[in-house]
Amino acid sequence: MQPFVAIHIGAGYHSTQNEAKYKKLCTMASDAAIEAMKAGASATLGVCAAIRVLEDSSLTNAGYGSNLNADGYVECDAGIMEGSNGLSGGVAAVRGVDNPIDLAYEVMKCQADGSCAGLIPPLLLCGDGARAFAKKRMPQHLAYDAELDSHHITESSRQKYKSNKQTLRDWREARVASLQSDAGDDCLAKNSKRARTDFTQDTVGAICSDSNGSVTSGVSSGGISLKMPGRVGEAALYGCGCYADSDPQKSKDQERGSEPSGVGVSISGTGEYIQRSMLALNCGQQLARENDADPATTLHGTITREMLDCRFLRNVKAKPVGVLAVKRNVEGLEVIYAHNTASFGLGYRLGDAKAVAIMSRLDSLSANTLKTSSIFCKYA
Repeated sequence: MQPFVAIHIGAGYHSTQNEAKYKKLCTMASDAAIEAMKAGASATLGVCAAIRVLEDSSLTNAGYGSNLNADGYVECDAGIMEGSNGLSGGVAAVRGVDNPIDLAYEVMKCQADGSCAGLIPPLLLCGDGARAFAKKRMPQHLAYDAELDSHHITESSRQKYKSNKQTLRDWREARVASLQSDAGDDCLAKNSKRARTDFTQDTVGAICSDSNGSVTSGVSSGGISLKMPGRVGEAALYGCGCYADSDPQKSKDQERGSEPSGVGVSISGTGEYIQRSMLALNCGQQLARENDADPATTLHGTITREMLDCRFLRNVKAKPVGVLAVKRNVEGLEVIYAHNTASFGLGYRLGDAKAVAIMSRLDSLSANTLKTSSIFCKYA
């Protein structure tokens, strides 16, 4: 079974001017995961390898170059889930960690390696507790305490912070009806400089399937701009930002047929609304359940039902979301994606094949538009 990866770089608006850079980044992340798995790494380590590339790039809102919170510093969220055993790990509002996805992996790993000295191992660690855990598990990848206020900040993210603060001040002074820092697509659509402006939402992520048939999903995020310090997004929470379910033994035993033996989901968008709908879990379980249905139709219906038409979100006007999913059977893997934001960047690679990068864009920014598509990658 050939190793496979699919990645996304977040939902929002990715400028046409930087599209080539975004696609190159998607290719780099895909290649990092495949090369790691070809060298013997598991799907889990493949996910970490891919997301590490995305976190290290200033183009994304994860790790280096992330959005600043209301107080002007970076707090990151990340999560990971193994489909073969259901283990997951998350970190939230953590500062000074070079690669938050690696810390989420360490949280998950302590559930299996018995390193919690007889205590129930955590699924999620936040803030100072997450940083203290990182000092024990990966001290070489931490910023010094004196560097916390500047860690992961770029000149671009600092300028964006100043601009967003001014926008907020202007809004308060003018008493405009509403402002949601997550819902920038409507504003960008009316902006004459839109084609030169990036507005990337929340989470980046990856889904990997290794040669043993295991599927792992992961996510990483700098969160929304001007968020309250300590805010926790969907990336860190079980069943919200990512989900995976796979049965490696079933994959080995199958010789024919198209029954799915693995599903992975990774999500980007407005974290608070994704959390209310537990969107990753719902999408993953529905895709696994509907064996004979068209995966794109299933994903579109699940997002619409569980989030866009959710009665708990009835009074919310803008619900930006981007979903990447992978459904595997013995013949190959289906890459399914959906988004209602102006753009959604993604990429994938199967085995020795060349990585593919896609910048999906909406033709219209209508509130009712949810673009959904799928691509089947056949095993050689």
